Amino acid sequence: MFGRLNSRIGRRAMLGWLSLAAATPLLQACGGGAATPSQAPAATSAPASSGAQAAPTAAKAAAQPTAAPAAANPSSAGNVTLQVAYWSSSPQDHQVFVNVFKAFEQKNPGVTVDFNDVPSDSFVQKVTTMIVGGTPPDTMELHPAWVLEFIHANQLNDLTDLMKTDKEAYIPAQLDFWTDKGKIYGVPYYSGPSFLFYNKTLFQQHNAKTPEDHEKDGTWTWDTLRALAKQVTAGSGADRTFGWDAAQDAVNLQFYTCVPVWDNQGDFINQDQSAWLLDSEPVLSVMQWHADMYLKEKTIPLPSDTQGISWFFNTGRLGMAWAGKFRSIELVNAKFQVGMVGTPKGATGPINRDGPNASGLPVGTKHIPEAYKLGLFIGGPDAAPVYLASGRPVPVQTALLTSDAFKNALKPYESLDVLVQSAKTVRAWRVPGKAAEEGRAIEAEWQKVLVGQQDVPTAMKAAKATMDPLLKQA
Repeated sequence: MFGRLNSRIGRRAMLGWLSLAAATPLLQACGGGAATPSQAPAATSAPASSGAQAAPTAAKAAAQPTAAPAAANPSSAGNVTLQVAYWSSSPQDHQVFVNVFKAFEQKNPGVTVDFNDVPSDSFVQKVTTMIVGGTPPDTMELHPAWVLEFIHANQLNDLTDLMKTDKEAYIPAQLDFWTDKGKIYGVPYYSGPSFLFYNKTLFQQHNAKTPEDHEKDGTWTWDTLRALAKQVTAGSGADRTFGWDAAQDAVNLQFYTCVPVWDNQGDFINQDQSAWLLDSEPVLSVMQWHADMYLKEKTIPLPSDTQGISWFFNTGRLGMAWAGKFRSIELVNAKFQVGMVGTPKGATGPINRDGPNASGLPVGTKHIPEAYKLGLFIGGPDAAPVYLASGRPVPVQTALLTSDAFKNALKPYESLDVLVQSAKTVRAWRVPGKAAEEGRAIEAEWQKVLVGQQDVPTAMKAAKATMDPLLKQA
């Protein structure tokens, strides 16, 4: 599907690139309040900057409680104030949390929610300090990029027994993100599976068959995407249009690159997660495919083309964009006609990634029954008229995929069928090891490819040499 691997990429003079600053983080925000863990400082006895992945690990040096199954007692005695720690991505997102917590209080007299909106870039450090210091929040937001660090540090309550009955309501993959060795540590509430938005106006201008038409004809593949990208790429300078954004970072492993690799019958990591497979043929061919689109065909914009632009698709100069539902609200005032289509197929697939969130109960939580009830509430039917109506998330519970609360929140350019299929084809995967450091390692090597300093095989071999030892340090 991605063609045979070329032995090298020609060197190109891209002087404007040579002054690039720090590499793009591996795990970018997923919307709906998803964090950027690679930017979060570690929580140690003194401030550090080794990334969010290191925070719980560093805390292992301190005395750690032993995680045990959360007690399923019916309720705490008397009135309860829940201390909760979540992050919001905008003032509007903050208000959604406020409204959801108010709805919970109304449905649960005697329970008050004290909402601590912790910025995403300091979230891991903040909650780690609270847990180690013996003052944990009653519930906290979880992200797949670093949840394993909290689990392995015995800092999250085991919710398996509590969820024996409740878990049946959830889409299975949504539980998998928060499961380790058969035990569940998070209650899902946010999902953002992958799909594509495309610029219908641009396709019309180039008289090109649309991705939706190809999907209807059974020809919507990664090779088709590449061909369409060529058709809608044109012009020069500030008026140049491009075909594909590759999620604005072709080595965003967890939130993009894993999908074309899976669809190419490949994997990023071996079965026991002891070694990266970056030098395997399925991975190399996918990365070469991207390098050729960047450098030979010039159908993917370079960072120099997108500098200062938060989402290039919004400019109207991009044919197809990798997206999650949280992006939809950014297109309300788009000056072009928006289309939506599911992920392409490869040799297999489509298989989708997700950037979900869940509620975890840290060890030391004082009000387990009420905290667990709040976790269920956010992603459940009672909160749906508030939470799903915000237009950012996809439901985590199967029944809510066809609920009025979800349907009524869709914009005219959104497809219910695409979102449902995307949710049902998610494969739960978390970058193992020191994810933030691994992300920086592969990003650094990839930048050398894009400025013509090395070829794809050399870059992937070098990244693997740096990343493999980081698997053993987790």
